[in-house]
Amino acid sequence: MALVAAWCLIIFMLSVTLCIPLDKFWNLQKPGGCLEIKAFYYGMQIPNILTDFFIVVCPVHEVYHRYPSHVHNSRRTKSSMKAAIGMMFVLGFLWVDAIT
Repeated sequence: MALVAAWCLIIFMLSVTLCIPLDKFWNLQKPGGCLEIKAFYYGMQIPNILTDFFIVVCPVHEVYHRYPSHVHNSRRTKSSMKAAIGMMFVLGFLWVDAIT
């Protein structure tokens, strides 16, 4: 969680200082420089997708390794429950990633 918070802070600071001086962003005649927008967005989104993936993988790992055996007596039912819960995480990841 601290990694995601730190990443948000870094992206915010980079977004605010995308152009130096700051008013170069809307006044292109002003001397100064700006980061290339396309490279900035790719550089921002690749780590975002990776952190989203790891945020989903951590709970799925816990479900598969720590699911209580006393909940269901049947091994098949337990496996299908694990698969259903895992699929919910995967679909949630795809849905949230598609929105962003």
